[in-house]
Amino acid sequence: MDYEVVWSLSALGDLVDIAEYIELDSPFNASKVVSKFYELVGRYGNRPRAATIVPELKSELYRHKLVYG
Repeated sequence: MDYEVVWSLSALGDLVDIAEYIELDSPFNASKVVSKFYELVGRYGNRPRAATIVPELKSELYRHKLVYG
């Protein structure tokens, strides 16, 4: 069963900010980072429990995954 991954506006804004910051030094790396985020998010439509529950929300509906430290 596939699930829909919903990005919050805040998360999308953060991704844009991250890409713009990296792009100052390397447009190529900025593109790689954004692609990596979308790749990982795409995996969770099939396996939502592979991501970690957001501890402060204490709900299985909300999950997160660290992409880069």
